[in-house]
Amino acid sequence: MRGERAMPTAEEQLEEFDTLARQVDEALAAVGRLEQPAREVALELKESLEALQRFALMRLVKRMRDDPAAKEVLLQSVSDPAIYTLFLIHGIVKSDVRARVLQALEQVRPYIHSHGGEVELAGVANGTVVLRLKGACAGCGMASQTLRNGVEKAIRAHVPEVRTIEVEDDEAPAGDFIPLAAIDVPPVAWMQVLEIAEMAEAVPYHIQRDQLDALVFRLDGQVKAYRNRCAHREMPLDKGLVEDGELTCPWHGYRYDLASGLCRTEPGARLMPLPVRMEGGSVWLRRPS
Repeated sequence: MRGERAMPTAEEQLEEFDTLARQVDEALAAVGRLEQPAREVALELKESLEALQRFALMRLVKRMRDDPAAKEVLLQSVSDPAIYTLFLIHGIVKSDVRARVLQALEQVRPYIHSHGGEVELAGVANGTVVLRLKGACAGCGMASQTLRNGVEKAIRAHVPEVRTIEVEDDEAPAGDFIPLAAIDVPPVAWMQVLEIAEMAEAVPYHIQRDQLDALVFRLDGQVKAYRNRCAHREMPLDKGLVEDGELTCPWHGYRYDLASGLCRTEPGARLMPLPVRMEGGSVWLRRPS
């Protein structure tokens, strides 16, 4: 009928929930900046309202549990992030983060499989979820980033109390030895850049040649190569500090693990790995296409 408002989508409802949650956080922060005794009065009002809400919610949940039909609705409602968060705040439900993260992964797993990838839950602790990506999910291409974003969005939708999501590849593609038989490209596509014997451990070697701008490292007998650009604002990294297996961007301080390229400052971000080949004691990098 004309004039009726369309029902908001699940995504729109989640965005509205996020907006309301931020407003609550901002209001509480403002209360914390008040002078005494105004702050004490505001906090007492907050606690009184929460106690009233808890009392009413407990009575509502008890009545729904006693009614078979209402109980089913109650169980279904808890899957809603907004309702779950409200129940969690008031102690009506207990947090089982790991189980709900696994449920979220099961929902996106068919989509990941359709792209030739796989995702595993590596760990959950203190509000941080660690995921391990395999197959087509590993690496840093545009399709890979789309898959990562989809997985992270699903987790945040189902487990709103998760603060950080860290993503690691099962096998980092940067610097892995590539057998000659597995390379189906003309020899001219590769360029010789360094002698392995002359490379010092964990020292960055800046290679800038033929449209290639890369940083090359020797780490525990392996050679890693990354595009010489920070994932933050695409600033060059060749003047960055290398210490304890980490590279720190000289512009804004973003830190990267040299072995994996993962960003320690902003989970989910990473350096772009470049194909490396070792042959005859030399390091070869793939020329830009």
